[in-house]
Amino acid sequence: MDIKRLLHKYWDGIDSLDDKIYYSVNAIGLAALALAFIMGLAQHLAPIATIATLLCSLWMFVLLIVGIRRPKSLPVCRLILVCGLNFVLLPPAYFACGGLTSGMVLFYLVSLFLTAVLLRGRARIIVFASSLLFLAYSLHFGYYHPDWIISLSPRQEYEDVIMTFCTTGLALGAMTIFILNAYDNERKRNEILVSQLSSLSVHDALSGLYNRRELFRRLDLLYQPPVERKNVIKRDGCYIVMFDIDDFKLLNDTYGHQFGDEVLSTVASKLGEAVVPDNGELAARYGGEEFVCIFYSRSINDAFRRADEARAAIEHLRWKKQPSLTVTISGGIVSCEHYAELDVAMHDVDKLLYAAKHSGKNRIVMQDNAAVTDASASDGASAHADTGASDLVSR
Repeated sequence: MDIKRLLHKYWDGIDSLDDKIYYSVNAIGLAALALAFIMGLAQHLAPIATIATLLCSLWMFVLLIVGIRRPKSLPVCRLILVCGLNFVLLPPAYFACGGLTSGMVLFYLVSLFLTAVLLRGRARIIVFASSLLFLAYSLHFGYYHPDWIISLSPRQEYEDVIMTFCTTGLALGAMTIFILNAYDNERKRNEILVSQLSSLSVHDALSGLYNRRELFRRLDLLYQPPVERKNVIKRDGCYIVMFDIDDFKLLNDTYGHQFGDEVLSTVASKLGEAVVPDNGELAARYGGEEFVCIFYSRSINDAFRRADEARAAIEHLRWKKQPSLTVTISGGIVSCEHYAELDVAMHDVDKLLYAAKHSGKNRIVMQDNAAVTDASASDGASAHADTGASDLVSR
């Protein structure tokens, strides 16, 4: 069990797919050669045939160990393995095991398969072409020089073909299945990695909410001219809510940045719960301790209610490390449909947020609909925010 765990740990630690293929192909090849060696003994083949099979096994085993002990040498090991098989070991084995009347041609095919699988780039093309020509020439040479071939009895020929067919069939099947599974696992891992990278590109790492870039991408879609809008996102019933954690700098200085990060993360989680993504809503970290939510509501009063519920939920949070601490937020709300330009809407919601701050904090200030009637109404909204908007303030 311990050996199995160690092997599994070692296998998981291999990052390169090519290296995994090399190890697996080498191991499968060793198993196939071991079986061929046993069959050679059972068939009473000439000693040189069993010796050639044994040498092939030792060759692959040594290269397997070298690759394990020195992973950086794996590209060289792969090249030595296929060149050794194609140019040094298999041709003598072919002549020692009966030539064309035996199953050695199948081992030739397996060796060419290994060449195509294990090598990469220009080396694969050169070695594969050279091996194909060299092995084909050995077949040609053996046909015209039969005296070089150690003949087998008819029974030995039959047994050798059957056993070699089964051995190479199992080996090729196992290698193909493993390689396809390995590529499939690698593809799935890459898909997960791409998904994670995609998520990181639009999400803030600390809060888990959307980041500023994604927030403005979505807001820009709202304010694109109708002729340019590929994805129609309705502005009616859409509200921008900007929140800010009250006295966050003091909290950081008093309790430390690690606790400050915990506060940011927890507040962000609560704001994330306040939106309904299926309705096109989102919560984003605007920067520092500021957050922006996009609500779709029946009216600004309904959006106000939802924002105030989020404010109250955060006010009632309790902190294990600081049980007596109360964290509060302030916020401002504007209606997107009352603005023709995003910059003006963001300017006004920022003004409303600071109106909430200046009027006592821990409150939400919303826009007076009468104060903003067109794109030039931002001065009215700002003036309204500066007065405190007493009838539109929550606490």
